[in-house]
Amino acid sequence: MPNKGKVLVIDDNPDAVEVLSRALTENEYEVITSFSGEEGLNMALSEKPDCVLLDIMMPGMSGFHICKTLKRDMGLALPVVILSAKSSAKDISYAKSMGADDYLAKPISSRRLVAAIDAAITAGAQAHGIMAGMAQYTLMLASNNVKTIYQLRQLVEGLSAAGTRRHRLIQAESVARAERATKSEAIDLIIIDGHLPAEGASVLCRSIKTDPKRKKIPIIALMPSANDDIKYAWADDRLTEPIDTAALVEAIKRHLGES
Repeated sequence: MPNKGKVLVIDDNPDAVEVLSRALTENEYEVITSFSGEEGLNMALSEKPDCVLLDIMMPGMSGFHICKTLKRDMGLALPVVILSAKSSAKDISYAKSMGADDYLAKPISSRRLVAAIDAAITAGAQAHGIMAGMAQYTLMLASNNVKTIYQLRQLVEGLSAAGTRRHRLIQAESVARAERATKSEAIDLIIIDGHLPAEGASVLCRSIKTDPKRKKIPIIALMPSANDDIKYAWADDRLTEPIDTAALVEAIKRHLGES
């Protein structure tokens, strides 16, 4: 009987699903499958798999969208491994920015596939065990820049690994989404990317700081230029590009009371 964990395979190609399912089942994994993005996303939430293995190129909802929803929007600790024929550095970087834990290129050997799933589930279980008893900070990043999103996600994961609290990062790629998140979530710190279009960053700063219910949430603004200082006068901290990682970490810890 399979006992190494449950893997959800999402791919619109039945032949690919069959091959992947066989490889995982033969290596003691329980496998559940979906042939569409929408169904796969629902199964990821309802079936509680230990890992999701998904293709990128699917009609309707893409693998990137599923990964983004599970990892970036919902902040789930569920390991997500992408398996795709697209393997450019740009695709891999984008997948990582969406929260993917690993990225595998097709074609792939059964041995390599199983090793990657083993590693993802093991790392996920360890992280879950470590984080389960930890209090949590929730940080929101308002940015639509892939590089910034990826860098901040890595930084936040590092803070969780080194500290005594889990640092959860949620992401909003527009002012509208950021506004909704700050009104519906208990957010401890906001980081705003100055590259949001149409003066969105300064507008968002002002909106939050003039709202009696949200004005106490600290804001760190990542400014494209030192000359933009006046635009972000509402922010509690202002850092100028290129962003000094150490300075950003220090600012985050200070506003969360960790320094």
